[in-house]
Amino acid sequence: MRHLILLAAGVLAATPCLADNTFVVNTTSDVGGGSLRVAIQQMQPNNGIQTIRFELPANAQITLTSALPPLVGQTIVLDGSPSPGLRIEGAGWPMLRFASGNSGQSVRLQSLNLRGGSNAEGGGCVDLTTQGYLQVIDSTFADCFNAGPPATGAGGGAIRTNGTLRLTRSRFTNNASSDGGNIGLVNAGGAVRVAGPLANSILIERTQFIGNRTHATQNGTACNGGQGGALSLSLPASASAAVIDTQFIDNATLCPATGSRQAGTGGAVVVYGEGLGSNVSFDRVTFRGNEARTAGSISVESARLNVTNGTFFENTGFAAGDLYLLTRTGRPPTTLVLRNSTFARGTSTFVGHGTYVHLQNGATATEVRNTVFARPLAGPACVPSSIDVQSGDVVFTGENSCYFSTPGGTTFTSYFPNAPFNTFGLDAMTQSWGPVPTLHPSADSVLIDNGTNTGCPALDARGLPRPINGGQATRCDVGAVEVNRDRIFGTGFDP
Repeated sequence: MRHLILLAAGVLAATPCLADNTFVVNTTSDVGGGSLRVAIQQMQPNNGIQTIRFELPANAQITLTSALPPLVGQTIVLDGSPSPGLRIEGAGWPMLRFASGNSGQSVRLQSLNLRGGSNAEGGGCVDLTTQGYLQVIDSTFADCFNAGPPATGAGGGAIRTNGTLRLTRSRFTNNASSDGGNIGLVNAGGAVRVAGPLANSILIERTQFIGNRTHATQNGTACNGGQGGALSLSLPASASAAVIDTQFIDNATLCPATGSRQAGTGGAVVVYGEGLGSNVSFDRVTFRGNEARTAGSISVESARLNVTNGTFFENTGFAAGDLYLLTRTGRPPTTLVLRNSTFARGTSTFVGHGTYVHLQNGATATEVRNTVFARPLAGPACVPSSIDVQSGDVVFTGENSCYFSTPGGTTFTSYFPNAPFNTFGLDAMTQSWGPVPTLHPSADSVLIDNGTNTGCPALDARGLPRPINGGQATRCDVGAVEVNRDRIFGTGFDP
């Protein structure tokens, strides 16, 4: 037995341990041994997996006194999970910047609270431009700022990345991207900007974007600029982006000089693609109180947009309130697939532009079903008012500008004259179950059991099963929420 023990010890001694590539941060000081700065300085360009692990008391705070050096290496992990409540305060300095000569750099950020970083090159708190892979888990970003370089555009108030991105259970609050006083400068993604030839796979799940914005500089009497108050996606052909169980609340394209929140495009999200191969899906999402000059919620150019179980409530656009789809000249068409979604109390104030859906320059809707458009606060609900789709069934509208029909001329739209959202039995927005708030139909709502089971998603906006017998039949409900009359508690907790 002794010989076996000695042999095992010899093997362990000869094999590099993970600890050899782990750098421990055990002081809140910005300098000296055990500091974050020294841990970064010790990293090597090629040394396998390199981990910075924070071992600090709960709710500790590290405050930077100067810019952190770039992090190097092929595979990098920053793990704050051993230090609950850890906060890294950027104090206006560039924070986590990653540099590598190889485009395959992989970075994972876990359980970090990053705040107050600023970078004139883009990505106020995290900047990864090596077209690699960035994964962010259980982290928060607040007050991060992209200041806007003098000559070229950047973006990403909190995060800029040029490759694959995954965000899981994270939160972005009050981040911003500015044009830096340079009129016409590219200024995209108040919280997150993704752009690059290797940005082929994007997954955002169970994440919140709240109060993020782009800043535009006033030019005489005009102040137009900023793209994607929360999120900007510039995707190559054959790219796939999925946003699931995520909410966008109170994001905007801002003109600081006037205070207007209608300065740019896509108050919450902007998507630039290369045709139908650039596929973007939103499932179980909520957009509330977002605002822009064009498209308070989502603006899409030359990509395929799929929205399922979407709740759009009180979003505003000077031109187009929620979904604005445009085909760029000389590019493949932009298309929309819309299933089981709810639109209510939207606003569009520019004559001839749709509040909920606006199709421009050859953009088309290929499928629409089980969706309700309550009467907007201002503007026509849809432009054009009559839209042909390849397939669809059951649309309820409270305003006479949202008529959908098949190419053969069969209309599947039911008109409820001048019906505001409460006429459809929609109660105030609540978050009674699941990761996103919803407009829950009341017990007598016409939306219950009046949809079609064709194309009905297996889950509703709260992640509860569809279809459920709501008292009339086992048919899919219209809108984002499936009502179960047998459910006793609003939270979904039944004995």
